[in-house]
Amino acid sequence: MDRRGQDSELEIPELLKKNFRRGASDRRVARIQGISLNGKIAMDPLNHLLSPQLLIPLCGMLMPLGVVVAALNFAYRYQERKHKTIVDLLEKGLPVPRELLTTQRAGSPLMRALTLVGVGVGTSAFLGAMFQLDHGLWAAGLIPLAIGVAQLIALKLEPPVPEAPEPSSIDLQ
Repeated sequence: MDRRGQDSELEIPELLKKNFRRGASDRRVARIQGISLNGKIAMDPLNHLLSPQLLIPLCGMLMPLGVVVAALNFAYRYQERKHKTIVDLLEKGLPVPRELLTTQRAGSPLMRALTLVGVGVGTSAFLGAMFQLDHGLWAAGLIPLAIGVAQLIALKLEPPVPEAPEPSSIDLQ
């Protein structure tokens, strides 16, 4: 009988004898397929490492790391291109546009704070509904919620800064 409990025409040793000659390369092929020449499943560490029970969670844990590395690589290359453009403009004696020198993110600070508050409330509600409130997992949403509330308080307490008209470009000569 085969591993599924059905009658098979040939048992594993007979199948191996029929399909493989006893050379070293045949043993290697059988070992890669997870079958030893005596008919037992080979306990190869590589087979165990590539099993779905280990590979799927491993990929799930490494995927965020890959996303972070890709995002950091993108940001690095963007800054590198921006600095090269500034150097090229200065070498040619042209003025550098102010847009190339500003590092402020697009969007208002109020919007960022409200987004963090919303993410915190949503995360707490989701985790509370999925895992019940008695597990305490819902508290993970308090982190972005607290950061957003702190940003809102800082916006309220911070005096407004009057914006002075700035030149459209900077000439560093």
